Amino acid sequence: MVDEKLLNQVLKYYQEDHNIANICPFLIMRETALLNKGERIRYNEIRNIRIFNKKNFDFNIKARILKNKVIYNIYYSLATYKNGVPLFNYLGYTDEEKAFIKLDWSQNYWKTITDYDWLIDIDSPDLKSLGHCAQDTYKICLDLDKKGIVYSVRFSGCGFHIITRYTQIPKYKDYSFNPFDKKNIYIHCNKLNKKYHDKISEMVDYSINDARRIIKVPNTIVYNPIKTNETLLICKIINRDDLKNFDYKRYIYDFTKLI
Repeated sequence: MVDEKLLNQVLKYYQEDHNIANICPFLIMRETALLNKGERIRYNEIRNIRIFNKKNFDFNIKARILKNKVIYNIYYSLATYKNGVPLFNYLGYTDEEKAFIKLDWSQNYWKTITDYDWLIDIDSPDLKSLGHCAQDTYKICLDLDKKGIVYSVRFSGCGFHIITRYTQIPKYKDYSFNPFDKKNIYIHCNKLNKKYHDKISEMVDYSINDARRIIKVPNTIVYNPIKTNETLLICKIINRDDLKNFDYKRYIYDFTKLI
């Protein structure tokens, strides 16, 4: 079972209105998901959550943490959808009709994708290797700068995410959102990442981009007891130059003060 003290610290963080205000904008028209990185439990992963305001966040996120007594990491989709993910309100439907609704979404979700973020994921095996990981991330940022690509950098909790809109990719219009198309944007993003893996860092994941990929939401708590020894960290957007002398201790969640 999760430490009750840690659980209360997480709930305290998500009770602060300004923290939620810094989280919700990332979730609009995207899929939100909850993933547990600790012990294996029944509610280990919850997908297809729709968040559109603070009240909705309280109902879908805080209530689930409290009810299941699980410290979830909050994720969101790289894809943006025209109307967000369906609400999946099954009231009045038979089991057969519910199954059809789920199947229809799983097969046709890509048809409503309106935008996609190219993710470069530089993942550190542990906290001790974060310095080396930060240096490699900095080198990739310099290369993107040379190419005139606009991006943002996030500390993900045990590594770094470089995020940029797919429209920053040269000839992006040549690629499809259809994951079944041989010339889709996801395969192309992975090919670009493979170049960074081969030329700059073996920490770059070149299989990470796909149509349903989810990543940690900025300004949320990161809980990964295997990699971080139950230290609560904050996923944060950082500046490129913050990578030069990166110290993860600056991003430890201190529940004794507001963040």
